[in-house]
This record gives sequence, C-alpha cells and structure tokens, in this order.
Amino acid sequence: MIKLKNKIKELIDLQLYIDNNGGLENNFDNFEIYLEKRQGVLKHFGLPDNDYFNEVFYVKESFTDETLSNIIEKLKIEAEKFLLTETKPDAKIIDEAKRELLTREEVFMQIGVKAHIYTFYVFDNILLENKDTNENIAYALNLTKEEGMLNNLGIAAMCTNYGEEEYKLLENLRKRNIPYLQEYLDYYESERVSEKN
Repeated sequence: MIKLKNKIKELIDLQLYIDNNGGLENNFDNFEIYLEKRQGVLKHFGLPDNDYFNEVFYVKESFTDETLSNIIEKLKIEAEKFLLTETKPDAKIIDEAKRELLTREEVFMQIGVKAHIYTFYVFDNILLENKDTNENIAYALNLTKEEGMLNNLGIAAMCTNYGEEEYKLLENLRKRNIPYLQEYLDYYESERVSEKN
C-alpha cells in the first residue's frame, strides 16, 4: 500500500508542477511522464488508461495522507464499477453514443482507446454527426490501438512542413486505408488556417 501511495503522490506532484509552471503547453515532456505514471496506477486497479479518470487524481493544491486514501478509495470504486460493467460489442457502444447515452470518455474507456486528436475527430465529426455505420466507426477507433498509430496520426495532422520522412509516414497511413484519414487531415489543416486569420 505504501508503494501505491508513493506512485499516486508522484503523479499528483507532477500534475501540480505542470499546473503551476505554465500548464501543458510549457510542460509537454512532463505531461508524457504524467500519462505514463497514470497508466501504471490505473493498471494496478485493473482500469484502462483513459482521461475519464482525470478527476479522480486531480488536486488544486498540496495534499495530505487523507487525500491519497480518498483517491485510492475512489479508484477501488471505479475498478469495481468497471469490472461489473456489461461487456458490449463495440458497435453497440457506438450506437449508445449516437443516442447520447454515453460520453466520449465513456466510449473510449469501454472500447479501450486513448484520447487523441484522431479519436476526438472520429467521435465528434463522424459518430455524433452519424456519418457512417457503427461497425465502421468502431473499426476506425480500434485501429488506433496499434503500436505507434496515434503518434503517426498526430504527426500527419500537426506537421506543417513535410519532409521526406513525413511524406513516407503519410503514404504508409494511406496504404493502410485508415478510415476518414483525408477528412481528418483536411479538418486540422482548416483549423490551422483559421487560427492564423
């Protein structure tokens, strides 16, 4: 239990450091470490790594042993709820989200995908707009579980100066027939253009 409390304490210390030193934009490397540590703590409880659990860990200022105990208790409750949740096919989860019965975080958690600009795009612009079948949307989200896929999709969308490596990455994504790839890239390109204006 002491080891677990120390891991949670490290996680909260890092979150407070990030918050007090310019936020995510100024602490991207520390945020990556935070996500890694959070994943380890959630795994201890049998929970998937998902932003749905952010509020469990979030504190505004320094904390006490009681705060740590409360976080552990909340994680135990979340783990129990998660383990008792009925396992549903991904297409049914997508259907429930279309009927506004599930939030984005709940969908990601139940399907087992991470929050990312691509998964946000699929949820907000394809799923909520009912632009494709439940099965196709589930397929697109599940592709993001592949090693390095989210990183590659992020680079493809955020890159403003394509070199040989970036063109090769984009070509590989196109060969994989990633659903909604061109719409996703166009969307973030238009976002960059509108930010400049």
